[in-house]
Formats: sequence, C-alpha cells, structure tokens
Amino acid sequence: MAAEIVAQQQEIILAGGKPNERQLLLSSTSGALPDRTIMVPLLLALARAPQLNMVGLSAASLAEESTTAVVLPRTTRVDLAATKDVIAKLRSEVQSTSTMLPPDATQHALWKSSLLATSADTLDADEFARYVKGLRGQLRTLRLMVSVPDSLTFTLGSKLSDLRLQVRNESAVSLSVKVELASAKLQFPQGPQIVTIAPNSAVDVVVPVQARANGSFPLNVILTTPDGLTQVGQPTRLTARVSALAGLGQVATGAAILILMSWWIAHWRARKRAQAVRKHPALQ
Repeated sequence: MAAEIVAQQQEIILAGGKPNERQLLLSSTSGALPDRTIMVPLLLALARAPQLNMVGLSAASLAEESTTAVVLPRTTRVDLAATKDVIAKLRSEVQSTSTMLPPDATQHALWKSSLLATSADTLDADEFARYVKGLRGQLRTLRLMVSVPDSLTFTLGSKLSDLRLQVRNESAVSLSVKVELASAKLQFPQGPQIVTIAPNSAVDVVVPVQARANGSFPLNVILTTPDGLTQVGQPTRLTARVSALAGLGQVATGAAILILMSWWIAHWRARKRAQAVRKHPALQ
C-alpha cells in the first residue's frame, strides 16, 4: 500500500501538481470503525515511509483561504430531518395494516415501494405531502373493508350463552382481524379472537358470553389489525338484552307461594281443630 501511494505521489509531481495539497483518507470500506488488530500494524508500516506524513483526521487541512467556495442552489426539496417522524409513523402503520393480508398479497410490494418513495430527497414539500396522504388513504381504505352490522340487539336467555357476530369482508383479498367485545355487565371468557374472512364474504364469530345482571346493556365491538395496534372499520355499538337470571326470580316467587300455602294450611287445620274441640260432647 505504501509503495502504491508513493507511486501516485510521483505521478502528481510529474504532472506538475503539488502532492502536499493532496490527502488520502484511510478507513474501512463500510465506513464503520476499523478493527484495531488490523489498523495498528498497518499505520505503523505506513509511518515508516518517509514520503508519507500520517496525521489525524481532525488535524487534516480540508479547506484554506484560497479554497473556492461552493454555493449550493436553493431548493424546495423536503427536509428529511423534519419529516423523519412522519415517515416513522407511516412505516408503523404500513407494518400494522400488512398483518391483515396473506403473505402473497400484492399490497406488500406496492406499499413498500410507496414507503421508499416518501423517503426520497428529490421530493419537494408538496409532493411529499401527496405521497403520504395517498399511502395513508390506501391503508385506510383496506381497513374500512371489514365491518360488522350495526344497530343489532342480541338476546341472551341464560347465564352462559354464545353470541354470534357476523364480520364481513368487502375487499377482493382475504383479510384477518382481531375481534374483541367489551361491556360493563357482560364477561367474555375466551377473550379476543383473530379471524380470517374470505374475499367478498362474511364469517360468523361465536363469542362465549357470561351475564352478570339482567337488563339491556351497550355492547362495544372493537376490530383491530391482528397485532392490535390499529383500528379496523368503524366503531360499532350494539345492544345486549339479558334475561339470563330470570329463573332466580321465579324460584323466589315460587318459594314465597309455598310458604304462604303452608301457613294457610296450618292456620286452617288449627281452626278446624279448635272447632272440633268446642263441639266435643264432654264440653256440653
């Protein structure tokens, strides 16, 4: 290496140049910090060549008073430092929405290409905004393809019941979503379920339900991407009508009737016995 550098130095001199105005930077090919076990012996070997002057990068003279100033043209290109947060959030949204799709879906490559385009420094601010808006629109459109019927009322006739909820996919590709139900007066022992719906079809999701009280209660249906990070579809609120605990009231009513009948029979027998005693011949 030292011999090659010295040969280049001689070529500069023969061409009428000044070698002391030329500098070479010694680094790894990747720009990462070099291995000390390799660099230390190499630097020692180069330092033995009298034609070479080894200096640190901070001591290198990179510009002088006679150096020609370079004036960069004004540009409307987007500042990547200012948009990195937007790109990071967009990347997270792409990754989350992609979990809805099968592995061979064409959207994977399309969204990856669009995401790379938003990182190009050749875009101006308006073009960047259009790219971001367009990609987010594609992601939102796909998520809105999944829905559940609204304004429904479910009737639960026992303490433990199964609720059947229809989830529809209106897109041309299979989609997977996480289905979760929430209600203050109902419990869902199975927890959230991940279901896959075929293109342009619907599937019935069976959800075990445990009633905690009687009455009508709001029931929230929460659809998210399979990773649970992004909402899918529109928020939906249904109604659950519970008569699961009516049997307890019937039992209590029946018990009260039996007690009343027992009291009435005992009272009737006591009165008959008293009448019989008064009519006994021994008392005449």
